[in-house]
Amino acid sequence: MRQTIRINWGVIALLLVMWGLLTIRIGAPWFGHHDTNGVVFMTTARNYSLYGASELGFLQLLNYEIPAKPEEYNFYLHHPPMISWVLALAGVPFMLTEASSRWVMVCATMISLASLYVLSRRLLGQKRAMLVVILYGFTPMIAYFGRMPNHEPLVMGFLMPFFAIYAQYLRYPTRARWVALAILAILAMWTAWAAIFFFMALIFFGVIYRVETRLVKIITGWRNLFDLYALGIVVVLATIAVPLFYEMQHPGAIQKLLNVFSFRTSNIGGSRGAPTFTILEYIFRQLIHMATMMTLFVVVMAFVGVKPLLKQSRLTRAMTWGILAGGLGFLIFFRNASY
Repeated sequence: MRQTIRINWGVIALLLVMWGLLTIRIGAPWFGHHDTNGVVFMTTARNYSLYGASELGFLQLLNYEIPAKPEEYNFYLHHPPMISWVLALAGVPFMLTEASSRWVMVCATMISLASLYVLSRRLLGQKRAMLVVILYGFTPMIAYFGRMPNHEPLVMGFLMPFFAIYAQYLRYPTRARWVALAILAILAMWTAWAAIFFFMALIFFGVIYRVETRLVKIITGWRNLFDLYALGIVVVLATIAVPLFYEMQHPGAIQKLLNVFSFRTSNIGGSRGAPTFTILEYIFRQLIHMATMMTLFVVVMAFVGVKPLLKQSRLTRAMTWGILAGGLGFLIFFRNASY
């Protein structure tokens, strides 16, 4: 019997509109506060071609002047290096320009949009999936910043497919899906530290989903949960591998990362030496960030949607709480960065 595939032209139209929005003036020179990251990571990508990636140990060199002397090398070690590697690779066939740098991020954002639709369709059905993608895509955080050369747009290109595959894996586990999840987790952890919060939260809620919230089964039925535990081990090893890689290429890198870690998890309200903030100031700042970057409508509807969420399937609740916990985990843990 011949199987037919129904094409959702609404989603295709939405993706085309988002592609159009994200590519407006894609080749414009860097300008404004939001393009600082473009200057930084385009510079690190450029330096690979100037000095040779192997010569730099594949580290992110932040020197702007040409040529830079080896004794004056300023390596950027605060974040994983994937963003610089991807921009450098995109610059090989297209030349390293503002357009090629933004184009990579646009592709990552489009992947996240398509993956979110797949995830939402599996959890909520086709009609509500369209609403989810519209609310996600047309917020300033995505429609405006979705093409910014930075860790966040790129990591969403790995996280969203992970979410979509993970939801299916919890229902129908296969070896191919597990391997795909492991690969996406490794790529994400070499892109942004924030990814680990989502992975750990989703694995935790995945375990709860498997054992039907009975705590004793987590211990007695560990063999049935070994695949999820193994996925967590992959995430931890991928995370540890980044600072070890930095240390091998640049001794002292781990200590620098620990110093930055201590600063970013503090309640200092800005750069070093700035006044500290209180819990009320922190909450107010997060609400302001959400209202401006997500729009007040989406924020309000998110709170309104908590009660209807409780009536959804166990899988939908597990995935939603897991994604929410991952985001909150980063905001609460990296207080300085979030503030």
